[in-house]
Amino acid sequence: KVTKQRYGILLEQNGKKLMLNISIAGSNELPVIEIEDVSKAKNLQDSHNPGVSRINIKLKTPAQSKSILKVIAVPERTGN
Repeated sequence: KVTKQRYGILLEQNGKKLMLNISIAGSNELPVIEIEDVSKAKNLQDSHNPGVSRINIKLKTPAQSKSILKVIAVPERTGN
């Protein structure tokens, strides 16, 4: 399962969770994050891919400049 959160994406599978904190290095602006369901085949010759999602991340970057996309993966802490 893929869920959009305020600062990124939460991935869940088999009772485990992984938070992807997504930001633009050196900027307070947040990237645009979209989740696209791609589990259904688009063409007759393609197969279905149950449970598959695509994460689209878009940055506003002026022409002739660079931006750095920062992704921090934070696994769920288990109770110890």
